[in-house]
Amino acid sequence: KDAGYVDRLAGSRIANAVFSSLLIPLVFLGCANVCGGAVALLAAMLLAFDPRHIGMSRIAHIDSVLTVFVALSLGLYLCAVA
Repeated sequence: KDAGYVDRLAGSRIANAVFSSLLIPLVFLGCANVCGGAVALLAAMLLAFDPRHIGMSRIAHIDSVLTVFVALSLGLYLCAVA
């Protein structure tokens, strides 16, 4: 059996949780440029307390990492267009 499996799994879950928490400020900054501060704060708070986002952040899976990269690319596109 692989003795380090549990350590690698825990490390990847922690890294995924930290990385997917970056989505909340990205949503805030993206919405603040488009919709204004109050709407951006509401969107960031809804995302921060979304059970699906919290659940996917705890799993060592690629979905939350891809969500962060899609939000980042959309934000960079909107900055380039403006």
